[in-house]
Amino acid sequence: MKIRHLCILFLSMALVDVARAQDKRLACNSFAELAATVIQIRQQEQEATGVLDYANANLKDQYPPHVFNLVKKMIREAFERQPVGTSSLEGEVRTFARQQRRGCNELYAQLDP
Repeated sequence: MKIRHLCILFLSMALVDVARAQDKRLACNSFAELAATVIQIRQQEQEATGVLDYANANLKDQYPPHVFNLVKKMIREAFERQPVGTSSLEGEVRTFARQQRRGCNELYAQLDP
């Protein structure tokens, strides 16, 4: 399976989980894990950037705009991170996922008065 297809699969799975999730924290955790997975995949191949094009073409209309835009932002930020050495990858992924989770929870807090 190509790396690009793997990224698309992860994106689809995260969005499906969110569609079923009642708890916004669960949604944020799914998004953060997706973004962290993108960092790990990106270490191996740049082709994974096509995942955003795929999402725009095939998934955009299936989710509320704020959810879809949040996921795209998190994936884009994951791609913007510089690749790191294998010894630092685990820490980098944990740190990034924590930052994404916090940002997601803050966004949902703003949306819910």
